[in-house]
Amino acid sequence: MIYEYKTLRIKVNTKKFSYQSIEPEEIDKATNELGMLGWKLINVSLTAIGGTASEFYLFFMREKQSLEEMV
Repeated sequence: MIYEYKTLRIKVNTKKFSYQSIEPEEIDKATNELGMLGWKLINVSLTAIGGTASEFYLFFMREKQSLEEMV
């Protein structure tokens, strides 16, 4: 099998050292849309500035369709 991968970046507002949460419904919407297209969440990673999360990366994969299946 051959797989393809997709990365979704979620930025967090860290201005003035205040942490602003991201609404879970926004993340749910994006991940559910990808799921309906066959993408499976395989990992989540984050970057931090001064101990505060600044970006989240969500990694997805799915089996790559052959040219015959795409037609």
